[in-house]
Amino acid sequence: MFSLNFGKTHFMQFLTKHSACNVMNINYNNKIILDTYATKCPGLITDNTLSWKSHFDTITPKVNEACYIEFLSWDTPEKIYYAYFQSIKLMG
Repeated sequence: MFSLNFGKTHFMQFLTKHSACNVMNINYNNKIILDTYATKCPGLITDNTLSWKSHFDTITPKVNEACYIEFLSWDTPEKIYYAYFQSIKLMG
């Protein structure tokens, strides 16, 4: 039997930057499925205009934090790469 988890189920209407948004409601068994502006897939945040803005807005603070770390020894840059950049790439 198929059932939807309405707390986790959303829909996204893709738009161009110059198009107007049509209000759209989706009903399933008399319950409304909510729309969303952006969604997170593994490692990537996609918005309804398919731009990179939402993804960059999320990643930039994490990368900036890693850039201000002071290197203490020769193996420190490698440790910082795996701690910050590798985890950002894998987890988003």
